[in-house]
Amino acid sequence: MFVTGKFPNANCVDIRSEASDVVSATVRMNAKSLENGWTNQCPLFLGRVEDARGRRMRLDVRWPEFHRDSMVGAHEYGGNDSFIEAAPHCVYRSTDGIDWVRHTSAARSDWRVQIPLEINSDILYVAINLPYTVQDYRRLRDVLGSSPYAQRTHIGASYGACDLDLYEIAEKPGAPAQKPAVYIQALQHPSEVTGPRVLDAMLRYLVSDEPEAVRFRRECTLYTVPIIAADAWLEGVDFHLAGGNLNRDWADFSMTETRLLRPVIEKIMSSPARPNLALDFHNGWHSMGHHGAAITVMPPDSVGHELPERQREFVSRVAANTDYIPGTAVWEAGYKPQGFAGYVTRTYGVQAHTVEFSRFSIWDRQTGAHEPLSQERLVRFARQLVPVLTDWLTGPGQEPVALAKEL
Repeated sequence: MFVTGKFPNANCVDIRSEASDVVSATVRMNAKSLENGWTNQCPLFLGRVEDARGRRMRLDVRWPEFHRDSMVGAHEYGGNDSFIEAAPHCVYRSTDGIDWVRHTSAARSDWRVQIPLEINSDILYVAINLPYTVQDYRRLRDVLGSSPYAQRTHIGASYGACDLDLYEIAEKPGAPAQKPAVYIQALQHPSEVTGPRVLDAMLRYLVSDEPEAVRFRRECTLYTVPIIAADAWLEGVDFHLAGGNLNRDWADFSMTETRLLRPVIEKIMSSPARPNLALDFHNGWHSMGHHGAAITVMPPDSVGHELPERQREFVSRVAANTDYIPGTAVWEAGYKPQGFAGYVTRTYGVQAHTVEFSRFSIWDRQTGAHEPLSQERLVRFARQLVPVLTDWLTGPGQEPVALAKEL
């Protein structure tokens, strides 16, 4: 029998046999992630199992117990206790590492998630959290690379020497742009994989021949960096390899990725197609019900009253026209002046939001409750979001606010 977590995007160590046909693996949780406070405490599990003769076995995923006093900047929502609460509801399996289905027979036992499996010589991938893997991103790059509506620009190499790429999606990318534009980025925190999964679905849709995709390309432009913390994501760790927090570095620009992105964003924001909206896709790491989705709104005392009103209207539009964003998604406490959204507003007067998706669940309008994540739900949300963005970008009163110099 073969069990491993040693491949890209994996995050488990200490694999051991505990009894007949029982194998356990410990999720990695180390002091380096604790240095960043609660923000980047996002342990994941992604493993592979196979067996030449075929058998039934049980994989126990062990969580290190959570000690609040060992955590820098302790947060009221806790940490691993929230993971273990949600984990039985968000176990997935796959035969190719790309297409995932929920594994409904998982159960919790103290600080373990017990996953019964039937395995044979075919590879079976098992994950807690719906993954976004290297294979996914490679396939996306192939799709965009073959589309006449997408243009890739290499920005530079990340801290760990991975490619950092900007894509422009438009009817004629690379042509002098005068259309309303939006900038979207994802994966500042390497284990927050729901955000890039939503962005992946949106980009695939935007280069399709679907009517709303055609309308967006005809009327608007999208600039996007799908993967920012690429090297740490490839390593499967829950912290930046340099030990910092990218989304707290948009004031000092001390990290490789923010230094590379700064002139790119400056060029985009100073172009004729200056974006009047910027979105930063993240996902929360708390329990099933927390961060089903949330969109930050900057408090009026930091930016005046006009911009938060516009931001709340945007959240309302998203909530009213998509199935998976609740009407209570406004999250003023999530605004960080030194984060990306704060930087864009402070420097350019452009409306910017951090969009938080749950890594475990998604709020469903039809049931009025949080439901387990699925690729189908995320694809549906991405497709519903596109016409909302088109209408917002082309609507009246969407010019950048004239307060950049005052902030």
